Amino acid sequence: MVSHRFAPPIYDPQDLGRDRDRVCKSVLRTMMGKTVEKPRGLRDIAARFEGGVDSWSKIAVPGLYELYESYLRELTDRPITLLELGVHGGASLKTFASYFPNGKIIGVDIKGDELDFAGFPNIFFAYGDQRKAEELDAICAAHAPDGLDVIIDDASHYGTWSLGSYNALFPHLKQGGLYFIEDWTTGYWDDWPDGSRLQTFLGARDAEPPGRRIPSHDFGMVGLVKYLIEEVASGWIRPVMTVPDHRPLRMETMHVYKQVVVLRKARIDADAHPHSSPTERFQWGLAQEKSLGSKNADAAAHAAALARVHVELGRLAHEAEWERAAAARLSTALAAREEELEAMKNSTSWRITGPVRLAGNALALLTRPLGRALGRSPGRNE
Repeated sequence: MVSHRFAPPIYDPQDLGRDRDRVCKSVLRTMMGKTVEKPRGLRDIAARFEGGVDSWSKIAVPGLYELYESYLRELTDRPITLLELGVHGGASLKTFASYFPNGKIIGVDIKGDELDFAGFPNIFFAYGDQRKAEELDAICAAHAPDGLDVIIDDASHYGTWSLGSYNALFPHLKQGGLYFIEDWTTGYWDDWPDGSRLQTFLGARDAEPPGRRIPSHDFGMVGLVKYLIEEVASGWIRPVMTVPDHRPLRMETMHVYKQVVVLRKARIDADAHPHSSPTERFQWGLAQEKSLGSKNADAAAHAAALARVHVELGRLAHEAEWERAAAARLSTALAAREEELEAMKNSTSWRITGPVRLAGNALALLTRPLGRALGRSPGRNE
């Protein structure tokens, strides 16, 4: 057995190329007599625009900018296109615009009248609602026709709303592109609109046969994160073990941190499209995903209609059960009343007072015509 300790390192040719570029730049600066300066990090740049007082600002979250930088530092000099949902004052847009001087930064929000991006020609702001796919599609068509390299969801932090924007924007993400979802732990908060304190479920662990489902906490953004695991497995999902499902691979990796979830979109095999350019492959992938999204939307609509039918059937079943219970209670009450009457008839007092009741009924019959002749109206008990 070969020890992994002495296994030769595995290099990515792209990493080697980037290392070579960095070394060459450093040597060139040294030969020109310039001091090699450490590039500024995202947090250093953000400190110029964010005071750290606002608890919802990125700089207020420990380690968040460092996580962003670990994924984005290789893109700093490239002409990338980044879209951020949720602008909230615009500080993070200015941070990313400074970090990507050659990039295009798109901010999307439902509010933005007081935003000022003077001095940042690479920032483009657009009004849009993360719940409305048609608005997001129009923004991407206008500002990112060739696709997005980076998407950041820092908008409502509501699970279903963020799922809607994910379904709308993910097709516009380029192969290998990054999708960041912030503040997903709001799903654990009782005082958040779609959150709840952690729900734990205990069941039989050694049941035979084993249980088919494991209930889990799925409120709000936490439910979204768990839903996205299926996107990671999309290319491997199959109805049974021996029959694969012809579902395209959508996501390459999914990294979950306390501060943020990071998704990397799967890359289309270039060998499958040898004569196409990256832009053509993106457009092909976009068309495929939109077709899949349309089918998923139809399936979701049918599922919703079926769910409504199930709810109505449940309501009718509940009403029928209530009526059966009411009838049973009435039947029991009638039976009890009949028993009381039967017991009364068999009692000694009922037998003794029987002649008196007969005489009273006879007297009533005799006096009724007399009362009518005198012009009296018959009483209620006559």
